[in-house]
Amino acid sequence: YFVRHGESTGNAGDFRQGPDTPLSPLGESQARFVAERFRTIPVERVLVSTYKRAMQTAGFINEITKKELEYTDLLVERIKPTSVVGLLKDDPEAIRIDQLTIQNFHNPGFKFEDGETFTEMKKRALDLLGLVDSFPEERILLVTHGLFLRMILACVIMGGELTSHEYWKFYQYLEMGNTSITVIVKEANWKLLSWGDIAHLGDVSVTTG
Repeated sequence: YFVRHGESTGNAGDFRQGPDTPLSPLGESQARFVAERFRTIPVERVLVSTYKRAMQTAGFINEITKKELEYTDLLVERIKPTSVVGLLKDDPEAIRIDQLTIQNFHNPGFKFEDGETFTEMKKRALDLLGLVDSFPEERILLVTHGLFLRMILACVIMGGELTSHEYWKFYQYLEMGNTSITVIVKEANWKLLSWGDIAHLGDVSVTTG
């Protein structure tokens, strides 16, 4: 089971968020709602991104499951260049870097500062799937982020042969609402059972992207 974190102040605000960006008040409410889903979904192990908004979301889930939280950098969001974090979304420098990154997304030799490339993010997703597959437990919950979750699902469906052009389609067209639940299962191969389940939110506002 994958859960995207609740709405962050960065999702709701006008700045580029980083590892320390917390949940917004709405995000805390969303996290409480998704936590209730796990009263009836038994999980044996919980892995969590080391980013604050994911850890906060997992904290609400922990109040229900009482399962120890294991933190891993394998689940963090796609790593932005450090120089972008904290800039306003319409900052000219942030826009310039975004455009440069998009223009070179399919260029395997391009890397801007310490930002994560497609190849690096794909490897991280495959490493994560390999780690989960090695666990003896059958029901594992992972709390992560929308963009990286798209990469995980792209790797589930396309495997190690996933190309940057294929991933770009997942990035553009696969919506992941905050606190949505996505389920995969391993049989002979990984399979996607369901994605983007936000039934627990009811009339609560949903943030996508």
